[in-house]
Amino acid sequence: MPFFDDEDARALQTENLEVDAEIDLTAMGRTDALEKLAYDLAEARRERATRVLVRITPATPGGGETLFLPVGRYLRDEVASGRAVRAMPAMNGAGWVVRLKRAPAR
Repeated sequence: MPFFDDEDARALQTENLEVDAEIDLTAMGRTDALEKLAYDLAEARRERATRVLVRITPATPGGGETLFLPVGRYLRDEVASGRAVRAMPAMNGAGWVVRLKRAPAR
């Protein structure tokens, strides 16, 4: 059985929608979206946000590739580098919820 800390378990129960900030990537191309994501995550860290919702355009039949996988890969790298603690798909299909590593107090 996997271990979830209290904050992660609560997030799963509330569909991951209790967030400190949102990054809206809807209707953006891949390159622009990933650049905006990098910039906005850095800003969220500076503002000491800990949970961020990354919104993407939901998949539609015949709609082509979405940002779900490219954003997921980027967030995987954020977790691997230690800048994020966890990234999980948003339960409502909105995109991803990212838990950022807490920045040291200034």
